[in-house]
Amino acid sequence: MQLERIEISGFRGIKRLSLAFEELTTLIGENTWGKSSLLDALSVVLPADGIPYQFEMSDFHVDYSIAHPQTQHLQIVLTLSASDKNEIRAGRYRKIKPVWVEETKVLIRSTIR
Repeated sequence: MQLERIEISGFRGIKRLSLAFEELTTLIGENTWGKSSLLDALSVVLPADGIPYQFEMSDFHVDYSIAHPQTQHLQIVLTLSASDKNEIRAGRYRKIKPVWVEETKVLIRSTIR
C-alpha cells in the first residue's frame, strides 16, 4: 500500500494543502511552512495504536488575517493505492477499516465543530 496524495484543510498550521507523493518524497521548507503539521496529520489519521484521535480546538487552523480566525472545518483525506486488489483485506490494515471508503480507495478522517 502506498500513499499517493494527502489533502488537508483547516488543520493546525495548514489552511489548505494538496500534496502528491512519489515512492520517495522529501519535505523541505522554511519555518511555518507546515511540515510538522503535515506529519502530525499523518499520525492523526494513521495512529500506531489504532485508536481514533480525538480532535481538540487547538487542532483547528487559525487564520489571523480574517475577522473570525478559528476555522470551523477540519478535513484530512489520504489517497492510498494498493499494489494488489486484495491487499486491503490484509490483517495489517484492519485498524483503518472503519474509515476506509473502499469504492473510492480513499481514507477519510474529517470533523466539523
